[in-house]
Amino acid sequence: MVTDILMAEITRGNVIESTHIGSGVLVSATGEIQAVWGNANRQTFPRSAMKSLQTLTILTHGTKLTTEQTALASASHHGEIIHASAVRQWLIDMNLTSEDLSCGPDLPRYLEDRQRLRDQNISASRIYHNCSGKHCGQLAFCQHQGWDVKDYHLAKHPAQQAMLAMITELAEEEIDVVGIDGCAMPAPRLSLTGFGRALSKIAAPTLLKGSMRQAAEQITSATMQFPYLTGGTKSPNSKMTEASEKKFFAKNGAEGVYAVILPGAQAAMVLKIADGNMRAANVAIAGMLLQMADQLGLDKAVLNRFCSEDMFNSAGTKVGVCRFANIMPTKN
Repeated sequence: MVTDILMAEITRGNVIESTHIGSGVLVSATGEIQAVWGNANRQTFPRSAMKSLQTLTILTHGTKLTTEQTALASASHHGEIIHASAVRQWLIDMNLTSEDLSCGPDLPRYLEDRQRLRDQNISASRIYHNCSGKHCGQLAFCQHQGWDVKDYHLAKHPAQQAMLAMITELAEEEIDVVGIDGCAMPAPRLSLTGFGRALSKIAAPTLLKGSMRQAAEQITSATMQFPYLTGGTKSPNSKMTEASEKKFFAKNGAEGVYAVILPGAQAAMVLKIADGNMRAANVAIAGMLLQMADQLGLDKAVLNRFCSEDMFNSAGTKVGVCRFANIMPTKN
């Protein structure tokens, strides 16, 4: 039986302190499995790495989003000024308030942004939740369809039924389990291959028809044009996307999940770190891309910058490194 493999190592004192196993797959838009790390059929919850699929559903049904809104709907943002301002304005445009968002109240990710709010006596808000852009997109979807926005996050709501139907169609496999995500929306479970297969179709708009083709083109254009809306100024996935010079859109998800949409190669790469460690996922996805750089037409020097992450203690002293384990993939 194929199992997870070593994907990342943590060193301290020049020896390995921790290891992280996982699995990943590279899938073409025509369904070909081009490379496998570990178990291509591993079942996982894609979590926020699937937000582009949710945005695809919204746009395919005719909902009008601006370029910035498209990027924000596909985002796990860090609650910086650019994110909060965009979400606040989007809610105003829809004649809604933060109380209409189903995600819970939160604070920005970074200490400096939290301190800025404290200095202004501003408390936690749903606007600062990392999924508030996705929720705005789904509220816009409901308004366009004429659906009640109340309980839009529940699996029985027509908005979520449309999402699950789209994901099932693109993944070409049945969803066996639907959990609840951290932001209160449904969290479907897929195999890594099914998840990659669904995402790869966004990477190949010419293979799609009508509104779905236009939606896929809008998503890849928007996310690569505004990478810092989809994460943050310090977010590894945003930095990788920008550094790729519009070659790909990298999107992380909770519990060690990653997805990369590669329009030039008409393919998608997905990853799951077994223990959910995001630091390991950050370096592993970069290493996987580096190993396939020739095939995917990517810059090796750029990717090499993201294959390891220095670790520092509270005094600012470098104490170790998190690095890709460099285990080569198998080919289909």
